[in-house]
Amino acid sequence: KIVRVLPKKRQTMLFSATMSKNMNEVASSYLTKPVRVEVARSGKTADKITQELHYVAKPDKVEKLIGLLRQNDRKDRALVFGRTKHG
Repeated sequence: KIVRVLPKKRQTMLFSATMSKNMNEVASSYLTKPVRVEVARSGKTADKITQELHYVAKPDKVEKLIGLLRQNDRKDRALVFGRTKHG
């Protein structure tokens, strides 16, 4: 709906921490001469980043997150990704 009301000649930028193949195809259909800039190869974790995956029952999620944040060595910083689409 939005694309129809935009001027034909425009600059469009899309920023994403992660870019699925499907989303890349959708974006490409709206872009003219797209340029992709990546700071690291796909699936590569930065050297100073620690990743963890926890499977937690829905009622226990908040308590689990608070517990993990409290035990973190760097209590001043945390980046949490949650899969909110499915809870």
